[in-house]
Amino acid sequence: MAKYKSDKFYVMNIEKVNAKLTEMYDDPMTGQSRINHEVRNLIKNFDKACIAIEVAYKKATGKKLNQKYYVCNQDEPYAQNVIDIILTGESEKKLTLTK
Repeated sequence: MAKYKSDKFYVMNIEKVNAKLTEMYDDPMTGQSRINHEVRNLIKNFDKACIAIEVAYKKATGKKLNQKYYVCNQDEPYAQNVIDIILTGESEKKLTLTK
């Protein structure tokens, strides 16, 4: 059976990150940002950086980087079922490819 790799992908909920950073770094009294200007620009331009990485990857390899994935939180009660289905499918895919 295929093995689970916990460090293969990095997934981030951008909406949650932006909301939390805004909550943490915007001063509710003045409405002014307390976050470092450079850090705020990094946050705003994160999506642009991801697109640049995708373009560079495709140029270097000829392959798409931005595949589509389903994400399952590991603390969900059905998470083990999801990973078992994925690993079984990966094992079957490998068997098909080796024939």
